[in-house]
Amino acid sequence: METTKPDLTVVVVSYSGGRFLDACLSSLLAERQRRPLTVIVVDNDSPDGVADMVSSRHPWVTLVRNRSNLGFASAANIGLRMIDTSFSLLLNPDKDVPPGSRG
Repeated sequence: METTKPDLTVVVVSYSGGRFLDACLSSLLAERQRRPLTVIVVDNDSPDGVADMVSSRHPWVTLVRNRSNLGFASAANIGLRMIDTSFSLLLNPDKDVPPGSRG
C-alpha cells in the first residue's frame, strides 16, 4: 500500500476549551481519512488538562506542550515553524471541518 505524503499541516493553538478542541480534532481525523494531512496542537499550558486529552484521545496529533501561556501569536509561530508541508492552515479550536471540505 502506497502512502502519500501530506501536503497540508493544520496548526491549532489551544488554551483550555477541551470539548471544542476534541470536536475539532475529531473532524480533522475524519478529513484525514479522505486526504493525508498533518495536525499540530500547540497547548499554552491549559489548566484544564487539554493536553492530556489530546495525548490520550488523539495520539495521531503532534502535541507541543508550552510551559506557560505564550499567547496566540507566539504559540502559532511555534507550530508553523514545525511544518514540512507545502500548505498550512491555522485553525481555531472551536471550529470543525465539515465532511467533504475542500482545501
